[in-house]
Amino acid sequence: MDVGQLFRERTIAEIREVETRTHHEIEEKKQQLRHVVGDSYRDLISSADTIIDIARSCQRLVELTGGLQGGLGALAAGAAAGGGAPPTPAASSYDRLYALGSRIKYLIDTPETIYGCLDGREFLAAARRFVRAAEVHRVLTAGQAKQVAQRFPLLQHQWPLVKKFRPQVYNAAGTWLGSHGELSAAQAAAALAAQALLKPMDGAEVLKAFLTARQAYIMQCLSGAAAAGADTDLDSLAFILADVATMVCSTLAQCGELFLQLPGVSATPLLVQALAADDSSSVDLLFDTGKEAEAWKAQVDAVRGRLAELSAAGLALECRQWLDQLSQQLRQLGGRLLGPCASGQGLLSVEAAVKAALEEWQYGLQPVTQAGEAADAAVAMSWADICQWVLGRACPLWPLLFEQPLLERAKQLVASDFSSLVDKVAGLLGIALQEAAALPPLTPGSAHAGAWCDTFELQPATPDATVGGRLGGSKRRRLTGHAKAGVAAQRQGSTPQAWLPQAEQVVQRFDQQLSKLLAAALDACGSGAAQQGGSVAADNAASAQQSALGLAETVASRALILQPFVQDRCAEAAEGIAASLGARLLALPAQQAGSDAAAIAGYAPVATQALVLGRVALGMASRSSMLPLVLGSPDRWHAAVHSGSSNGSAGSAGGRPLQGRLPSGVAPAPPAARFERLQQRLHSVGLQAYGSWAAWASEGLADALTAGLASDPTLAANAPLRCWEETVIGGGGGGDGGDLGEDSMDGGGGGGSGLEMRFQLPAAPSPAAVQLALAACQEIDRAGGHLLEEEPLLLLKWRLGGSLLAALTAALAEAGEAAGDGGVLAGKLSEKGVLQVLFDARFLLDLLSGGRPVSAGAADAASSAAAVTSRRHEAAALEARLSGRLDPIDWATYEPYLYSNKDRAAARCQVLFGMLLRGDRPQQRSGAPLPPGAANMPADSNILRMAPVGPRFSYLPVTTPMALLRQSSMQQLSAGGGLGGEALSSSSSASGSEVSAYSFASLLSEGGGRARPSGEGGAGAGGYAAQAGAASSGVGKLVGLLGDRAASALGDMGGSSLLSSFNKGWL
Repeated sequence: MDVGQLFRERTIAEIREVETRTHHEIEEKKQQLRHVVGDSYRDLISSADTIIDIARSCQRLVELTGGLQGGLGALAAGAAAGGGAPPTPAASSYDRLYALGSRIKYLIDTPETIYGCLDGREFLAAARRFVRAAEVHRVLTAGQAKQVAQRFPLLQHQWPLVKKFRPQVYNAAGTWLGSHGELSAAQAAAALAAQALLKPMDGAEVLKAFLTARQAYIMQCLSGAAAAGADTDLDSLAFILADVATMVCSTLAQCGELFLQLPGVSATPLLVQALAADDSSSVDLLFDTGKEAEAWKAQVDAVRGRLAELSAAGLALECRQWLDQLSQQLRQLGGRLLGPCASGQGLLSVEAAVKAALEEWQYGLQPVTQAGEAADAAVAMSWADICQWVLGRACPLWPLLFEQPLLERAKQLVASDFSSLVDKVAGLLGIALQEAAALPPLTPGSAHAGAWCDTFELQPATPDATVGGRLGGSKRRRLTGHAKAGVAAQRQGSTPQAWLPQAEQVVQRFDQQLSKLLAAALDACGSGAAQQGGSVAADNAASAQQSALGLAETVASRALILQPFVQDRCAEAAEGIAASLGARLLALPAQQAGSDAAAIAGYAPVATQALVLGRVALGMASRSSMLPLVLGSPDRWHAAVHSGSSNGSAGSAGGRPLQGRLPSGVAPAPPAARFERLQQRLHSVGLQAYGSWAAWASEGLADALTAGLASDPTLAANAPLRCWEETVIGGGGGGDGGDLGEDSMDGGGGGGSGLEMRFQLPAAPSPAAVQLALAACQEIDRAGGHLLEEEPLLLLKWRLGGSLLAALTAALAEAGEAAGDGGVLAGKLSEKGVLQVLFDARFLLDLLSGGRPVSAGAADAASSAAAVTSRRHEAAALEARLSGRLDPIDWATYEPYLYSNKDRAAARCQVLFGMLLRGDRPQQRSGAPLPPGAANMPADSNILRMAPVGPRFSYLPVTTPMALLRQSSMQQLSAGGGLGGEALSSSSSASGSEVSAYSFASLLSEGGGRARPSGEGGAGAGGYAAQAGAASSGVGKLVGLLGDRAASALGDMGGSSLLSSFNKGWL
């Protein structure tokens, strides 16, 4: 139908009906077509099967017709040949009865005979006896079963007994094949021939039975070795595995000898020879064996024909499948097979022993001459020859059978080592935390370090070396001494700093264990053996090159498996340690807000535990040398371990731990993504732990500051304080600061004609501010000192700055602004006190500048910058609050000079508060020079008068001054009667002009003895000032002894009075 005509003549509804009908018809046609095609396909398959059956039937008819024709021809030939022969005389009834009785006796004797054969392991003879007995029974019962049963009732009872020997002999032969390790080819041929006679099997089935029996024995040996486990030593294990490997080789060699021919060696397989051998057990028969003999021969020929159906390709296929099955079973044993190997070296030693046994193994094949006689000399065949003969290709036995168990055992060792690593780290960490928890309560900054002169007993200076009993050419002297009694024991006890070496020991032990574990993993890979093999020269260059290539392939294949496994286990162990650190940190009790001094002191052990956790976490994240190496590129492992082992052997006398480090010529690899993630996690845990400590320390120090300011009566006085300096504005001086004031006082104005304005301003921080700064230094020293990372230090400065602002704001709050009666400083500050507090606040905030909160990413960095900006606003608000209590005109006058004095005081205190000056400080970033006159400091503004021994000087030994060698200086000191003068004069008088008897210890003792009475003789501020003046004068003379370089250094540190902290009696 035309489509256009359809649209012209029909409506839309009719067109849709036509479309629906058309689609329906199309689907019906499709179904019909499918049915037609399907029926045709099934008919085609049926026709093909019918054609194949017809072909087979025709082939069978042709074979039967040919056999019939052959039989008829043979019958005709026999009739023609026997036509002239005399007829055989008929046997008498007696002979027939005798033959019948003999056959029955043969059946009766068969059980005893078979038992004897089984006892002697003559399975082929037992099988032959059973087959012949079965044929005799068939002859007896053929056509006359009733007559025989009536004459010989015993036959009915005897034959069932004989029939039971078929499975018994068959199973006995199979059991014997699977239970003997030393098995010759002839014995295997006899047992397999017996099984082939008793059960209709072709060559493939006989081969499979033999291989199954040998596999059972091999797995029995390996299962016994795996079950023994750690009770087996390495030598025994290597012997067992070598025996199993040679047994596998012998099995495949016997397969070739049993089923294959080897041109020039054997013309007939050994199994066929065993079946064709003459049987001497039939000579004792008492009857004519004509019928039975033909049947026996036909049965043996049929067995030989079935065995001959196995081709060389089929044998190779069966043997390869057997090796694969054996390999699968060995994989199921896994690492249990090599359980006695407790290290990578043990695995390599076992591997070397097995490979050596395989290389030495040879199979002796007895050649057969053309006459069928065995030759005298045997042909020795190696494993490679056997593989080419039986399998048709090379087949390395170790990679196929034992490589996977070795890798499994290596993985078990790596996993066990990492598990023990986590346990050891957890144990050391637990001990450190327990000792930290046992520390006595203390307030932040109260853990003072001992002075070096209190720790060591100094002895007189001795020559540096002697030559031939006289003083050498060198004039150097050195200070000698030994530790005081009880100091070492005290340091080993529960001191506040005892946790630091324990935390470092955790990180060091972690690196040591990782280094040992990495060396063991490389040993399991065989990298050391590969390098040794490459360095040894072999006699045969070709074989040496082939061996080196094989060893390199083995190392590479193992590395592909073990290296990712080692990295995975290392990452899991490190993540487990990080999780343990985080869990221990969360388990620590939280500090209660607004705690009193006793509660803050009682929280000190918890803060110390947080320090331990933070030190360990940051140590693993930043100071561990092995963790980034293991999680990095494996190409650098061997170089690092080899370098570490050589360094360790060279420095073994010093007791250095084995550390894996890259050699100098190898650049470090960029950190892997996995290590970066782990490092971030450890870094986060460490900073959280340090944050707990910083929060505790900052709260305690801020409370101590407000308490010190509240208890200072000088802040309420209207008179200038002792550490204030006079500032002169105008007149002829034209300067500012202390230098200008001194010049004006000395010169009466220096001839200037203008008006002068003189006023007193603070030149040094108050004792409470100095105490806070020194306490913060002490707390930093307790947290690690110069070993403390920069981020925890900046975190402490940030927290301390915040607590300082909050504490001062709360202390200055009036009664209406805060709950209660207001802050502790509300209404108690005079104008002088406000200036001092302004000085202290700016001094401390500048000292703590550079602190910042923890930031882990871009978002945290943005929030950190916002927090720093907010902190600056809080500081400005505090200063505005304090300056609001002053007259605006006065404050506008005081402000530049006050902060100039603050800068000068800060420059003088750089060494004393050096621990707080680490990090990127704003003054360092701006590059601003030191204020003029920063090194000049009047005696009254020396903050060291109120400062205890700083932590910096606890490890600052001072050698004997070189200037003491000059006689003029000694005479000057003796004549001056200053500090150490009596000590020098007494030493000179005792030993003449020699200075070897001089002792710096005596200098300190004499100096202290002279300084203390002056302090004790005074009363109040006068005696204290006299004491400080004497100390300053004595140390000023000591500067001359130390030489020009020491004098310049002391000038940078704030003048000669800085060394007054060397003796506690002067402070």
